[in-house]
Amino acid sequence: MLDFAAATALRAQLTELPELLVYTHLALLPASVPRGGRVSGATREAPLPLRTDVLDLVVDTEQLLGSWAAAIRSEQRRANDWGGWLTNRRPGEAVVSVHLRYLLAEHEFAVTRDLAGPYAAEIDQLHRTLGRATCAAPRRPVRIPCPRCRLLTMAERPDGMRECANPSCVAVLRPSEYSDRAERLLTELHAA
Repeated sequence: MLDFAAATALRAQLTELPELLVYTHLALLPASVPRGGRVSGATREAPLPLRTDVLDLVVDTEQLLGSWAAAIRSEQRRANDWGGWLTNRRPGEAVVSVHLRYLLAEHEFAVTRDLAGPYAAEIDQLHRTLGRATCAAPRRPVRIPCPRCRLLTMAERPDGMRECANPSCVAVLRPSEYSDRAERLLTELHAA
């Protein structure tokens, strides 16, 4: 079982994987490799039309996500939780997209099982590997302290509201409310 912080980090990594995979597909082109200082002469073979190291990474990603989706489905069957283990594939949807959609949908179930530790570790490793291969890190929302629970779990939503990710708090504040509460909290801390 994962604690709240690890479960939140795992969900963020799963959410960022589609963007990393787009960058990975762009990195397949041979021109995506940064040029080094070494210049080689002519070769006897024509260059490959894509980077095989990144292609291997794409194939490994599909296999890894598929194996974890299958493991979580199996765990759901053993736990007699029949609500989410069937996956409906949309026409034309990529296999990786199906696996990611399933893993995100069953996130709360997966983080409470014994397989949560190895699962989170492998997703973290995949996330780091894709980030290194693409040389592009996806934007992470800046976490700021929640004025109610005082944890670093508050993030700004696209609509400008501030929302706490802590399930026991779940505060949603307008920017002005957040600023007022933050100023009061800072005043209390300086007074103490």
